[in-house]
Amino acid sequence: MAKILVVEDQDSMREWLIAVLEGAGHQVSAARDGLSAISLATRCAFDLVFTDISMPEEEGLGMILAVRKVRPELKIIVISGTDPEVLMDAKILGAYAALRKPVTSEVVLRCVRELP
Repeated sequence: MAKILVVEDQDSMREWLIAVLEGAGHQVSAARDGLSAISLATRCAFDLVFTDISMPEEEGLGMILAVRKVRPELKIIVISGTDPEVLMDAKILGAYAALRKPVTSEVVLRCVRELP
């Protein structure tokens, strides 16, 4: 069981990810924007962060940079419907995986299982 932070401003996507991950037995917390995620990730010992890129109050790339300064070992998976180049930027910043929306529950759970 992993302790996972889901960062997504779109309610339906955030709730879906929570349901998928909790259904697989993981402990899940959530944030609606990058600033809230930075605060949570620096205070709590998460194993993994699933994050969107385009969000209010600090985009995903900025959130990745800020979290990496404090928790460089934290695994990050990006899920976004934005430009593929932005997903590549997330990988360069240290995201373990960069998934393009729409994504299936099978892909989400496979990424979690395959984490090093």
